[in-house]
Amino acid sequence: MIEDIPKEFFRSITFRYASQEDNIEVLVEMGLQPENSEEMLAFLRDRHKEDSLESLLDKPFEAKLQLIPQPTRFSDGTIRVFYSAPEVDTAEVEVRDLYLTHAFGNTREWRTVYYMSFSCDYAGDTKDLRPHVATLPCLIQDEEPGCPGCHRIAAEAVRDGLNGLLTPSARKPGGTCLPVFRREALSNPRKHEWVAFRFDPETGLVSPSTSS
Repeated sequence: MIEDIPKEFFRSITFRYASQEDNIEVLVEMGLQPENSEEMLAFLRDRHKEDSLESLLDKPFEAKLQLIPQPTRFSDGTIRVFYSAPEVDTAEVEVRDLYLTHAFGNTREWRTVYYMSFSCDYAGDTKDLRPHVATLPCLIQDEEPGCPGCHRIAAEAVRDGLNGLLTPSARKPGGTCLPVFRREALSNPRKHEWVAFRFDPETGLVSPSTSS
């Protein structure tokens, strides 16, 4: 599907939001309520002061113990992908929409989830698919119709030894995403801030608030 697209060595800062599901379980056990966001964010910061920054880069490439592989846009569940974006606002929109779609579902209750925003350096062989949306519409289609095509693209990229792809964001018009397939293409991770994404059941919207 992408064999005729030339590869180039690409360098960039890229941004990602790391989920903190394990922390939320601890917070629930502590009896903290979602409205106590500042207390929760302070707890998360203190709990992770000694965390290895490299673990933020390692985690997406670690094997996951799942009975059934969980597919994502560029993985059928067997390919490890570090999803990121060269623009911080695109990274935020991507994770906000992902959480709204997959985590909140049809709930009619207020919900809050916490992510760590961070950046790192990317360098590696890359194919830029952004000019090829007309022939690769799966790149910006909704996940259900678009995923099979994106899975084939990712499998080809991994087979060819590519480090990553530049793709148009399916959730932010004009935005760019950078799915990365090889851990060695990433370095120099830098934490930025904790972000609480809150779902308002009355409006159906998710809004972020930050605490550095």
